[in-house]
Amino acid sequence: MKIKILLIMLSVFFLSGCYSSHEINELAIVTSLSIDLKGETYEVGALVKDTKAKDAEPILYSGHGITFAEALNNAQSKMATKIYLAHIDTLVISKEVAEKGVLDIIDYLLRKPQTKEKFYVLLTEQDKAKDILNLLTNSLAYPSNAVRGVMKASDDFSFDTTAVLYADLVDTILKEGIDTILPVIEITDDKLSINKMAVFKKDKLQGFLDTNNSKGLNILLNKNKETALTFNFEDTNVFVNIDNLDTKIKIFNSKNIEINITGLGNLDELNCDLDITEQKNIDKLTQALNNDVQKLIRGTINELLYLQSDSVGFGYKIYTSKPNEWKKNNHNWHNQGYQNIDFIVNSSIQIKDLGALLQCVKEAT
Repeated sequence: MKIKILLIMLSVFFLSGCYSSHEINELAIVTSLSIDLKGETYEVGALVKDTKAKDAEPILYSGHGITFAEALNNAQSKMATKIYLAHIDTLVISKEVAEKGVLDIIDYLLRKPQTKEKFYVLLTEQDKAKDILNLLTNSLAYPSNAVRGVMKASDDFSFDTTAVLYADLVDTILKEGIDTILPVIEITDDKLSINKMAVFKKDKLQGFLDTNNSKGLNILLNKNKETALTFNFEDTNVFVNIDNLDTKIKIFNSKNIEINITGLGNLDELNCDLDITEQKNIDKLTQALNNDVQKLIRGTINELLYLQSDSVGFGYKIYTSKPNEWKKNNHNWHNQGYQNIDFIVNSSIQIKDLGALLQCVKEAT
């Protein structure tokens, strides 16, 4: 039933047309929205592009209300033109709003046929969501590009986070046996950064994963085909880039799940006296890497269990592959069924590229 509702709701995105009854200059084109809580009321920020001047800075309007819709309407009352939501690129939600729950916000946006599904949703932990938009006002006509740039850099280079679109958020919340995630955006030295994930239980925030566990979650979700890891070997740190990363999750039953991780490692930094021309030493290095990956994944799973958030979707995998077993466990999944799973974690990453140096610089000097 939930899947049917989802399809009906998402069809709104694709059936909606252009806002043809208004000239472009008669519309307040919103590129970003922020949602905070101020006491018991919502504070909504709307970053509006000035369509009358090519390189004009965007204008940030705000409004307060008991509901999200009321707060946005109060922001509308300060504008000379009608709010238009079809060009939203970024929605930033504060921790306090997420702890209260995001279903009301989803409900409102789904009822607006002009709203498209392809915009980023992010969460703040320490900062107000509105402060993120305030910083974006310095990004001239297309402030959302700044968020896209930070999000892409995080996805492509740090491998600690994963982008979440509004459609992903809706899809996950409406599915059985899986909880949503959101990347966390922060202001550091007047610049935006994204380096960890927030995890939910249904539509409510449960907590935050540190950078290490965020990387582990990304591996479990099989979102990226590469990652980078620093691990300890013989009292020194080794840095490896891993390509062709692949995670497969096998459901034996509702209590036994196997996780298998494969990939090809590229040795980028090795600061120890180790002769890597000998296969036995490469084998030792490979074993240390796989032990570290297994430790990382087990640590991430334990943190998710502690937060009672099934952000990997183990429950959903049981629901789709073992529906009868899901029926027996779904009533109290987060507190019982999820907690009683025996996870087997296997890592079989092979180090294939040793780099141009066959001995450490320390060893050669």
